[in-house]
Amino acid sequence: MIGTVNESAESVVLPRGVVTFLLTDVTDVTWEIIGAAVSVHEGIRLEEQGEGNSMMAVFERASNAVAAAVDA
Repeated sequence: MIGTVNESAESVVLPRGVVTFLLTDVTDVTWEIIGAAVSVHEGIRLEEQGEGNSMMAVFERASNAVAAAVDA
């Protein structure tokens, strides 16, 4: 399932087993670009954990995480 995990979206199922994380620290301008790339490549954007403009996403396959990073 593709989506964003936060307090109000408990229905999102996170992948199990070996997963790949994509971590970014971007400016506000590129938020939408990276978010779109994560969605297109079947990633799940996790709730922000840090300060500033960081984004964390999880993927079932490493190849999807790499493709999202390249597309972004």
